[in-house]
Amino acid sequence: MKKNFLFASVAIYLSIVSYSTAQVTIGGKNPPKPGTILDLNSADGIRGGLLPSHVKITDLKRIPKIFGGVTIDSVKQDVNHELTGMIVYNTNSNLDDGKGLYLWDGDNWCYVGGGLGFSAPVVEVTHCPGMFVPSVTFMPYNLGADATLNTPKKQMEYLATNPFNEKDERVYGGLYQWGRKDLKHGSRSNVKLIKGQTGSPVDGEFYYERNNWYNGSSAEALWGNGQLVSYDWKSAAGGAVYNGTAYYQKPVKTDNDPCPAGWRVPTQDEWERTGFYDCTPGKTIEHVSPSENKYYYEATVSGWIWVRVKAGKPFTGTWANNEDGGWAVYEKTVWDAAIAQGGYFDPQRTGKPDFKKLLYVSDAPSPLLFLPTAGCRLFSSGLVSNTGGSGFYWSSSITNGGSSYNLSFTNAMIDASSVSSRGSGFSIRCVKE
Repeated sequence: MKKNFLFASVAIYLSIVSYSTAQVTIGGKNPPKPGTILDLNSADGIRGGLLPSHVKITDLKRIPKIFGGVTIDSVKQDVNHELTGMIVYNTNSNLDDGKGLYLWDGDNWCYVGGGLGFSAPVVEVTHCPGMFVPSVTFMPYNLGADATLNTPKKQMEYLATNPFNEKDERVYGGLYQWGRKDLKHGSRSNVKLIKGQTGSPVDGEFYYERNNWYNGSSAEALWGNGQLVSYDWKSAAGGAVYNGTAYYQKPVKTDNDPCPAGWRVPTQDEWERTGFYDCTPGKTIEHVSPSENKYYYEATVSGWIWVRVKAGKPFTGTWANNEDGGWAVYEKTVWDAAIAQGGYFDPQRTGKPDFKKLLYVSDAPSPLLFLPTAGCRLFSSGLVSNTGGSGFYWSSSITNGGSSYNLSFTNAMIDASSVSSRGSGFSIRCVKE
């Protein structure tokens, strides 16, 4: 008995040793595929995946001190080529690319994918005593834009360092007709321009010479739930909706909403929270005219600073079409702190700023949003127009006349109550459901 047990033990040991130096299959009986060392094989009906370790990365240039159950030497936290190629799932949403898969390249953590792939900026109105105003989480880039340019700084840098091109969608994104779900028609390179088309729209076709591409009786429900004016959340503590008019309703996402899963088109009221909010029930500050002699508009009621940007720098003056610009929206406390440190602008934020520093460098203050001058597509001709000189961003809120609200801006005007024909092609900046 002992002899047989000894032979069996030796055989098992030899099989383990010989197998450990060769290719390995996990999850199935089929041999590993040529060229692989580890093959997760599901051919035998076992279904599953590889679950990377969940790690909270706080510094992209360092490995956490406690890692893998051991303490990492401080030198090897900065440079560790032994762990080059290691992949983990980061749980820290405060990094620029947010949660997701990260790879250690020997010196830095590099974002690979997964999760949101970005940190979604949250806009909060906290200055209304006794009022409840829900926060709004904006997607950090326009619908149809390049998701890798997922921070305001990346977007400002791209526009400042690349030639102007009105068809370039990497930062500008697409231009969409209100109420339509298909995204193909919003492409800036779209050549399927259909004159005066009636009936239901065809995917990829942009209808021009038609103010309202859709004239059905339920048009108001296409991107919202029937609201005829902006939503109003100004209420007593507890979160009940303040019923200033008969049409205020809680935002919902409808089947025709073009935003990706978990996101929807913002309401007019949600646009107002970025700089135009008034705490008085039923009252808003919807239209402002920033001075061209200053590079900023300070929304004293809501606590935001809107900075006029051109070529990655604050800008005083007038944008011209065919130039890359936009408005960068900062929290006032963040902007003031940057000014106090010096090197950007004079402490009073008056007069012309010091243009020595760019807004997208690492030590510059971080905006909540960057809204590029993405222009529009005209419903009258179907042509792309005003890129570089103005911006138009749809809301889901509608008017009695069959038009819809949008946020529009130029270098000297920001208007959260602008009303336009639904046949126009405008930008979309989604918000989280």
